[in-house]
Amino acid sequence: MLGSLLIGLVTLIASVLTYYVYQFWFSRAAKFMRKYPGPKKVFLLGNALDLNKPNEELTRNANFEYPRKYGPRYTISVGNRNYFTSSRAKDIEKLLSSSSHINKGIEYNFVMPWLGEGLLTSKGSKWLSHRKLLTPSFHFKILEEFMEVFNGQSALFVKILGKDSEGGKKALEISQYITLCTLDIICETAMGKSMNAQREKASPYVRAIYESCKQMLGAQWNEGT
Repeated sequence: MLGSLLIGLVTLIASVLTYYVYQFWFSRAAKFMRKYPGPKKVFLLGNALDLNKPNEELTRNANFEYPRKYGPRYTISVGNRNYFTSSRAKDIEKLLSSSSHINKGIEYNFVMPWLGEGLLTSKGSKWLSHRKLLTPSFHFKILEEFMEVFNGQSALFVKILGKDSEGGKKALEISQYITLCTLDIICETAMGKSMNAQREKASPYVRAIYESCKQMLGAQWNEGT
C-alpha cells in the first residue's frame, strides 16, 4: 500500500516537472519568449519574486526601468504564465485591430464579480456583439458633446500636477493622477455623476476601488497601495 502510494506520488511529481520543463523550455510560447530580452527568470517561478514589491516600484519598473534596460519589447513570466510587453504603437495597433485575438486572459476573471461580463471582460462572439453596439457611441460627433467635461477635468489635472510638483520643480509618479482624472471623466460622461476623484483622493469610491483590487490581486502584490 505504502509502496503504491510512493510510486503514485513520484509519478505525479515527475509529470508536473515534465510539464513545467516543457512549458519553460520547449513550448511555442517559451521559444517566442526567448527571442526577446527581459529580467532573469527562475525555473518554476519565472519572475514571481520580482513582483513581490510595492505597487509604486512595480509601476516604475514596468513603465520606466524595464523599457530603459531591455527596450520597448520585453518579456516576464509568473509560473507558467508568459507575458509579452510592448510600448510600440505598431504592435498595439495590430493587436487591437485583430479580429481573431479577442479572447481575454484568465487575469480578467478577477474583475468579473465587480464589472460583470461587459465589453471590458467578455470575449469571443459576445465581445464582438457588444463592440458593434457600442462603437457608434464613440463617434467623434458624439464625443464633441463631452468636450466641456474633457477640457474641465484636464485643466484640473494640469492644475493639480502643477501644485503637487511645486511648479515643475519636483518629480512625480503620475500614474495615480491619470487614473483619478480618467475616473472623473468616465463617471461624468457615462453616468452623469461627478465623483471629484481628483480633488478627493480619499473618497469612499476611490478607496473602494483600490481595496477591491487588493482583494482580487492579493495583498502581497499591493502592499504599497
